[in-house]
Amino acid sequence: METEGVVAQVVEGTVKKVEEQQPEYCRVAILELLVTLKNLDTQREYACRECNLSSMQIEKIYCIRSFICENMDSHFTIEELSNKFDMPPTAMKLCFKNVFGLPVFTYARRERMKLAAKQLRECDRGILEIAGEVGYNNGSKFAHAFQDVMGMTPKEYRKKYRMTNVV
Repeated sequence: METEGVVAQVVEGTVKKVEEQQPEYCRVAILELLVTLKNLDTQREYACRECNLSSMQIEKIYCIRSFICENMDSHFTIEELSNKFDMPPTAMKLCFKNVFGLPVFTYARRERMKLAAKQLRECDRGILEIAGEVGYNNGSKFAHAFQDVMGMTPKEYRKKYRMTNVV
């Protein structure tokens, strides 16, 4: 699970336990959160050393990732991202891959499909509506992208999840 997901999960769990008045759990959860945040700093420092990137480049790359994740319903070109974050396109692509291990568009596509999978599991909205929420206006392109990333079609994924949940 990615660091952001772990942090969100720990914070959400801690809030629930505070509401349930379980202080011991809260202490453990807060310690887990602190370790996770420390690991995030360590990952950034490693990326700086290993790839010869400046801390400013690393910070821009994290901003680009945040921007992509906050705007899942939109697609951006390398040029648009490059201009928005004042970073040369080639440097941006190389830095992004060095920091996150994937090219920009591969990363964005994977994140879109993870969000779509979550929606397919948790709600009854139609597949085309979910596709639109993650930036796909064409159902067959969405289904193809989903299958490439998740290993099955959106319909199969939804059916499998619900079948697993019923048992």
